[in-house]
Amino acid sequence: MTATSKTRASSGNSPLRITFTAPVLSRLRARVRAWAADARLPTERCEEFVLAVDEVAANAVLHGGGHGVLTMHEHCSALHCRISDQGPGFAGRTAAPATCAATTAESGRGLWMVQQLTDHLDITTNTQGTTVTIAVALPTPRPHRCRPPRTRRRGRSVTASGRASWPLTAGSVFAMRAGAVIGSTRARRARRSSPRC
Repeated sequence: MTATSKTRASSGNSPLRITFTAPVLSRLRARVRAWAADARLPTERCEEFVLAVDEVAANAVLHGGGHGVLTMHEHCSALHCRISDQGPGFAGRTAAPATCAATTAESGRGLWMVQQLTDHLDITTNTQGTTVTIAVALPTPRPHRCRPPRTRRRGRSVTASGRASWPLTAGSVFAMRAGAVIGSTRARRARRSSPRC
């Protein structure tokens, strides 16, 4: 099993590329599990994703010449996994079956299960082989709770919410104190001039 990393993805995970054969499927599952966990996929969803990847990889080994290539990357808040092989494909089928095969059937349940466990399943078959792409959505990140940035505009600060607040300078502090003193003086005078009962 070989792995090559490319440019950094947005989650901090490098895109993953692994060439695999039957003896290394267990190590493939471990690498996919660790990669998906690093990409913040919740534990239960991660196990479902690993099961779906394992099913497609086993199909590639069984029907695709004994080996395959797995590539994984994160895009648009989803994990995408593409498994390619050089096999003949699924006899003209480009979609998973709509219903599960009978329990007595020897095959036919794998792609149905993959479709149930993932958010997206795409099958492409051509003369060079078969490519199965699956994807699962990542949970939406919680917004950061921080104060909105302030920008200066014409001598005052304006918050992102649009509220203006005047900067405190020595003059503005004096004006505020003076206003308070003037206001309290006027209130005292009003009380003195009002007739007492």
